Amino acid sequence: MAKATKLELPVLFRFIKYDADDPGTVAAIFFTEPGDTSNPYSATLFDMRDGWGSIDPKDAVRRSRPATPKEYGPVKRKLEQSPPQPLKLKVYQRLPSNWAETLRLSHER
Repeated sequence: MAKATKLELPVLFRFIKYDADDPGTVAAIFFTEPGDTSNPYSATLFDMRDGWGSIDPKDAVRRSRPATPKEYGPVKRKLEQSPPQPLKLKVYQRLPSNWAETLRLSHER
């Protein structure tokens, strides 16, 4: 059996509240991976509370704050150890200026 290779994915960890009553959760935003296919600016999201979903990265950044390494550590470890193919994550502190174009092109794949 061939050894699985790790795919490096850019990720942004944010502490986000989805509404006023929400205590908040750490979300991993994969801003280069398409989320909802009907929205070209929707990216894939993962959080420990709700699992996989999609979100507009610009909107998420506007209503959240950067997660600290201590806060995002458990989420990062879970993603790095997820079968069937563990992920190698490249952590970004802010959205790169070309994120929207990169995401739009990913939707076209």
